[in-house]
Amino acid sequence: MALMSAVLVFWQSSCKPNIAAADLPRLAVVLDDGGLTDRGLIKRLCKIPIRFSVAVLPGEARSVECAELAHRAGKEVMVHLPMEPLSKPAALYLGHNPIMFKMTEDEVRAQVRQHLGAVPHCVGVNNHMGSRITADRQRMTWILEEVKAKGLFFVDSRTTKDTVAYSVAKEMGVPAAQRAVYLDNDKRFQEIQTQWQRAIAFAGQDGQVLAIGHVSPETVAALEQLVPTAKGVVQFVTAGEIAGRLR
Repeated sequence: MALMSAVLVFWQSSCKPNIAAADLPRLAVVLDDGGLTDRGLIKRLCKIPIRFSVAVLPGEARSVECAELAHRAGKEVMVHLPMEPLSKPAALYLGHNPIMFKMTEDEVRAQVRQHLGAVPHCVGVNNHMGSRITADRQRMTWILEEVKAKGLFFVDSRTTKDTVAYSVAKEMGVPAAQRAVYLDNDKRFQEIQTQWQRAIAFAGQDGQVLAIGHVSPETVAALEQLVPTAKGVVQFVTAGEIAGRLR
């Protein structure tokens, strides 16, 4: 109830006239799992008239096509870097050639370089799963050194409370941001709407926020309805802008 009240108060205050768009709180939306869906859904997603980021899983049948379509539509392209989780539910896809804990340093670095080179137009990276890797300072250092060498930014998807990925990136001088809200852990519209309102409330409180969803029919349909409701309330930016790579 308190959160919903905060959303309402912020919504009302943000809708006052003569507020310049540049003065509005910033909301970055990252859509994960690009490359796993058909061309039609990507084209539909890219018609949503805001700035956002598409995180593409490397090595999938439609990865390059997804990146090209997103780039052509003026959306930011990221690599959705697959990494080993602590446990993997059977329904979840680990990704093509994920970074595994047992890999040597040379193997980790080589795999990261391969993945970064497999997604055209990429300017940033976030982790796909990876709860076992993002909690390990040494392995994140290897990964982030490769990210930094390419001049990319990093978003910590925060798939575990024990993650050190964001803090290591900041220590290394890698432009970085971290996820505050998951939009679609539950893909029912009412639940996505609730998380959307949380993201807007957090943006109002903190000045900016990064939310993560997925390239799925349910999430695309929800965004088509929810994005217009945020007009004049937040300004939509890319993950790179939140990370500090672009200003």
